[in-house]
Amino acid sequence: MKKFTPSHIKGGSMLYLYYYEGELPPSELLRAHLGDAAQDVRRPESLVWRLLLKQALCDLATSGDAATMLAHIRSTESGKPYAEGARFDFSPTHTAGLVALAIGDCGPIGLDAEAPRGRDISRLARAADRWFTPAENRRVQTAIQNRPQKAEEVFLRVWTAKEALVKRTGAGLAGMRRADTRHHAGCTLQSFDYANYILTLATSAPDTPEFRRIFF
Repeated sequence: MKKFTPSHIKGGSMLYLYYYEGELPPSELLRAHLGDAAQDVRRPESLVWRLLLKQALCDLATSGDAATMLAHIRSTESGKPYAEGARFDFSPTHTAGLVALAIGDCGPIGLDAEAPRGRDISRLARAADRWFTPAENRRVQTAIQNRPQKAEEVFLRVWTAKEALVKRTGAGLAGMRRADTRHHAGCTLQSFDYANYILTLATSAPDTPEFRRIFF
């Protein structure tokens, strides 16, 4: 898997991954930074990724006012967020201690992140049997039998790849069974290790994103 040190990854003309690591700031502080864009947003993680998007819009000098674009974020029926009229796509994700957002102008984007935390192997086996393709399931079951200490990591690499694929298309949870991490024509999957996290990015282009850590 690709390793990165935040600050040295360089990519294409516009493909970035913004992230915040650590304890989430108080919601009141996040709302103060977002202003009207925080209306109807309840989850702290959702406030953070909107701030990441705001920072990205300011950094990348995209056309249109950042505050206006943030106020026009909508979601598809499956829950994929998008900005009306934008020339870019973005995909947020969060897990314990990390909120991240990929943004680019290379077509649809999907991003997912997870961290191993000692999940029960029997539960992983059941989840793989339910959601994974036969080949993906065999990969996990083989790890459980032969390398149980690595089974959770193997599961999460497949899971984050599938999540990234369905987030890219907007298929939602209903598309998890059909998403195939081995056969995904027209899409590039990239997996990154950072600290204890596994991040997987699905894009139409093979460019490696530039990572930018944000502090509040």
